[in-house]
Amino acid sequence: MRISSVTGCILLLLICITSFLSAGHNLIKNPSFEEDHNGWASHWYTRSYYEGENDVFYKLETGNARTGERSIYTGSKRENDIRIYQIVEVEPLTVYRLSVWVKAEKINKGTGANISVPDSYAASDGVQGTTKEWQEVVLYGMTGKYQTRMPVTLRIGGWSGFSSGEAVFDDVSMVEVTERPRGKRIESLSFSFDV
Repeated sequence: MRISSVTGCILLLLICITSFLSAGHNLIKNPSFEEDHNGWASHWYTRSYYEGENDVFYKLETGNARTGERSIYTGSKRENDIRIYQIVEVEPLTVYRLSVWVKAEKINKGTGANISVPDSYAASDGVQGTTKEWQEVVLYGMTGKYQTRMPVTLRIGGWSGFSSGEAVFDDVSMVEVTERPRGKRIESLSFSFDV
């Protein structure tokens, strides 16, 4: 009887430690773009509504980073929906905090520079205009009942909110939140898989 009590306590302790360690762990791969593959940030992909070479640019930039050496610099002279994204493994019915640091230049109209989950309508407030300092944009959201993955997207513009201008992104974070933050809206992160 005593051995099973000790075993039960050890198992409970291991579960608590695992839960504690998973909360606060950044789920984003290559969050500050320091790893590259053939001149582009490893684990990150691109897409935009208008894809022509005169419509959009993406650059892995050195020397203009918030931390480390690298950042992603992107933009469009034309109003567009520019996306830099990666697919992240998630737990169902779990609240996450998504964030990225942004510097904007002449972001005009639409939803601005933001972090979002496409096709879910979940997006942070966007950065507009020109900023000289880094600004953090944050999104809180909860995954769906059967959801096990989702795209995390750094964006200029968005669905029905095209924007023009340029932005530098750095230090992306996605962490599980163990307690719902007071006063913060929790968006639905459920989506149809069409990044």
